[in-house]
Amino acid sequence: MTAQPEMLGAAVKMLLSLVLVLGLFMGLFFIVKRYLRNGSQGGGNLIKVISSCYIGVKKSIVIVQVPGALLVLGLAGERVQLLSTIEDPELIEKVLAECNLPSTGTFGDQLRRWSFDLHSKRSSRNRKNP
Repeated sequence: MTAQPEMLGAAVKMLLSLVLVLGLFMGLFFIVKRYLRNGSQGGGNLIKVISSCYIGVKKSIVIVQVPGALLVLGLAGERVQLLSTIEDPELIEKVLAECNLPSTGTFGDQLRRWSFDLHSKRSSRNRKNP
């Protein structure tokens, strides 16, 4: 009769140990994943994919923003080829505006643009619905 309570205690102890070890592994996994993801970006959002266009099976053209330039890349399978580089600041502004992305500028500049856009949309709705 004493064998059953000992086995039950051992089983509970084993299950609690298993849950503790699995919990430690999961916690370690999430911590490592968080730090590796942040560390692998290389200092923030310096590189951004602005736009992409698929032109065939495993073939596409991508515009990538890097500090001071836009890169037009051709992707085919596992090949990446530089098609063009855009370094003219005015042209960069035009491309970013076409893609509806905020260009470089201060937060205040962006806030003024957003509030102007919001005001323009409201006034156009008011004109449509007299």
